[in-house]
Amino acid sequence: MSPSRFSETASYLQRSFFSLCLCLGAVSCPLWGQQFERAPATAQDSAPRYLEAEETIWEFGLRIEAAGALTGVTATCPVPVSWPEQEVSQIEELATPTVSRVEFDELPQGVRLLVLKVNRLAAGEVAEATVRMKVQKKTIAEPVDWQRLSLPAKPSGKLKPFLQASPYIEIGNKEVKAFAESIEVPADAAAWKQVEFIYDQIRERIPYEFDPKIRTCMEAIERGKGDCEELSSLFIAVCRLKGIPARAVWIPEHTYPEFYLESEQGEGFWFPCQLAGTRQFGGMVEPKPILQKGDKFKVPGNSQPTRYVQPTLVARDAAASPKLVWISREVKKETATGKKSGNRTPNKAGAN
Repeated sequence: MSPSRFSETASYLQRSFFSLCLCLGAVSCPLWGQQFERAPATAQDSAPRYLEAEETIWEFGLRIEAAGALTGVTATCPVPVSWPEQEVSQIEELATPTVSRVEFDELPQGVRLLVLKVNRLAAGEVAEATVRMKVQKKTIAEPVDWQRLSLPAKPSGKLKPFLQASPYIEIGNKEVKAFAESIEVPADAAAWKQVEFIYDQIRERIPYEFDPKIRTCMEAIERGKGDCEELSSLFIAVCRLKGIPARAVWIPEHTYPEFYLESEQGEGFWFPCQLAGTRQFGGMVEPKPILQKGDKFKVPGNSQPTRYVQPTLVARDAAASPKLVWISREVKKETATGKKSGNRTPNKAGAN
């Protein structure tokens, strides 16, 4: 082939390839140093990922042991509700013949109460009522694109409680403020990395040690140690002081915190982390059911906010103080339905 003929052929092929690139539109021609366009990000790219669910059966309820005669008894305890990572369905109610009625009540902030009513108990008698529930708890994985998350610029009214003080999370205390200030978060880091820096600093500075007594953030700082409640409270306090909404998550015999960030599209998401135990940041592997989320609850009959909703008992008349036992236990699947337990029998709500 002659040089002129070769040049004409090469020119033709180059023009043809350029035309093909233009026809494809979104695809650019690598001969001119251009690259493929990136698909636009969506809010879901920055959302927590909910993976496979683990199914368990749990029993929640109350047992009242009368030390003396009791009349007009009402007792309550929290039971699980559904959350984005958790689906809850009721299997059955079980109650002793001494229980007059079992019902449910709803409180703000996603709290559901089992309400047990007893007309009369003689000294030595027991009243017990439980509800069996199927819990499907999903594993949470960190988002695909956490780099695009940011702190909420203008927190909504629903977020403001998670930026304020609450029981045992005293963000107005000078020692707590000083501790938060001592954690110098890299200002140029992504929001996700800023929160992770706080998380790692608290785990490094305040080692875990179990304590049967519930202590405040200030006490955890002064003692230089804490268990899951103190470590979670301290993380929540530091986050709030740095403008990051955070809250507590309560499960049987454990607690861990969540923090809140927003996508580029302005959609907000809660992400879990575990301060005590295995390192888990932005994701969570935990099959135990969530009882409630938050750390400042208003409970009827109590003028002061509470850290979490606990069992309660009131009686019209009591010859002696009764013993109240909060029942929270996992049940084997093969014994979870249609079988009696002791002298408890399946209960139809409102029938007693």
